[in-house]
Amino acid sequence: MTIEFRKVRQEKDDFDFAIGDNIKVKGKFFYNTAKYMVELDASLVGDVEVDCCRCGNMFEKHIDFDSLILINDGVIKNDHNDDNLDYSIYEVSNHKIDFEEIMSSELDSLKLDYHVCEKCDNEDGLDFEY
Repeated sequence: MTIEFRKVRQEKDDFDFAIGDNIKVKGKFFYNTAKYMVELDASLVGDVEVDCCRCGNMFEKHIDFDSLILINDGVIKNDHNDDNLDYSIYEVSNHKIDFEEIMSSELDSLKLDYHVCEKCDNEDGLDFEY
């Protein structure tokens, strides 16, 4: 799903699509006039194959991840610091927002996190909570 930045309304619009066969993405987006950016509130739900950080074996893990994203049309020019960053910021350079590309990037970031398979989690009495 792609939309031109200038066509995003101030009223919240829904979106819903899949990444591959296993990940469902849905949420809302709107133009946030206070920040002059598009705000995207999305969730990723499904099963994804990840690497165990201890043994290196691949295993399937269920994810249910909420993501708050701000999208700017071009490079961000303000220099104010927001210490309470509860969101990711994406900059688009072609005046178009590609929701699938942005959410695929979020999914790739989740895959790169530290994950421990069940076998390694139960080994040596070590319990990991990630």
